[in-house]
Amino acid sequence: MRTQMIILLALCLGMLPLNANNPQRKEPYPQQRNIVYLNPAPLLVPLAMKQSDYLQFCLSQDKNFNGRNTILSKPVPWCMFNPHQVLKTGTWYWRFRSVSKSGDELPWGETYSFIIEELRPSLQHLHLLHSWKISLSNIHVSIVS
Repeated sequence: MRTQMIILLALCLGMLPLNANNPQRKEPYPQQRNIVYLNPAPLLVPLAMKQSDYLQFCLSQDKNFNGRNTILSKPVPWCMFNPHQVLKTGTWYWRFRSVSKSGDELPWGETYSFIIEELRPSLQHLHLLHSWKISLSNIHVSIVS
């Protein structure tokens, strides 16, 4: 059984590089027409839209990207960004730009938007469910007849 699990894990990890930058992705995600199933939603960009060494992301509930709740990422070499915080309910706007290794910033691209609905599960909810499951698994019940 242990050998089978190790083989399965190795096969799964071996496939990660193939799917990490999905070559089939043709447009950024999420957009207004997409249903967001998890909060926070990762911002994903097709590799073909990356014009330099890095991508920088900007995420905000203000369509002009002003205000204290605007999140500006550091330039990253991959085509995704996760804000690592639960997003407030409502409409969110995001955009990205390419940045060179020397720090030259290309202009911001198109602005996209998506909606976070109130009842979307968050990573915090999933963590709590996992903790609850572990707690329940440690409870032993004896039935006395």
